[in-house]
Amino acid sequence: GYDVDGTDQTSLGQFSGRVQQTYKHYVPRFFVPGHGCTFSVALVRFPPPATKEIQYLNAKDALTYTDIVCDPVLYGNVRPLGISIMWPKVSFDLVFRRKSPIDIRTYYLTLVSSARRPPRILIDSFLFLTS
Repeated sequence: GYDVDGTDQTSLGQFSGRVQQTYKHYVPRFFVPGHGCTFSVALVRFPPPATKEIQYLNAKDALTYTDIVCDPVLYGNVRPLGISIMWPKVSFDLVFRRKSPIDIRTYYLTLVSSARRPPRILIDSFLFLTS
C-alpha cells in the first residue's frame, strides 16, 4: 500500500524541510536509606524576567530615567515607600480546652474584641504568635 511520507521505518525520526530538535527529560530520583523512600526533584522553568519588565514598563504612563536605565545604584538611592501596618479591631483567639478526660479534645474559636494585641493561638499552655 501507499505509505505517507515520513512514517515508514527508514525515515522514522527524520523530518523533511524541518529541523529536528531532541529534548531529553531527566528527572533525578534520590533514595533515602534511612527512611526507605524515593523522592524526585523537578526543576520548573519560570518565564524570563524580561516579560515582567516589559509589562511593568508598558503599564507606566510616564517613564523616568531610573525606570529606563534599571541601574541598581539609582534604585538604591530612591526613597522607600511608606508602609503602614494596622492591627484589625477584632482579633481571634483559638483556645484549646479539655471538657473531660474521657472526651476527645475539642477546639473552641473565641472571638475577642481587642486591638491591643496580635491574634494568637493558645493550645494548652503553649502560645504561638501569628503575624
